[in-house]
Amino acid sequence: MKNKNIPAIVTLCAGVIASITCIVNRYNLISTLGIVLCVLIVFYVIGLIVGKIILKTNKVANDAYIEQERIKMKAAKAAAEEEAVSEDGITEASIEEVNDETVVTLQ
Repeated sequence: MKNKNIPAIVTLCAGVIASITCIVNRYNLISTLGIVLCVLIVFYVIGLIVGKIILKTNKVANDAYIEQERIKMKAAKAAAEEEAVSEDGITEASIEEVNDETVVTLQ
């Protein structure tokens, strides 16, 4: 899925920023490793949380879109059934009720 990479991207961006900050401020190697490790862990958890929030938001939006399309299709089907009524008042439902031996044609 598209949301699978969110924690990794957030973690890597935070790690790069932390590393550059430590290099610019001239921290020693042990301090830099400790800081970067803590930053990576914290921002990985934040990335997981953000990924789950985005997944839930997308699911809600997708469900709403599907329901909207379902309503549109029902409305289109109802309009098509109204148009299917011929001059004689025969509908598709009444054609189905006719025995299999009888042939009904609509023009």
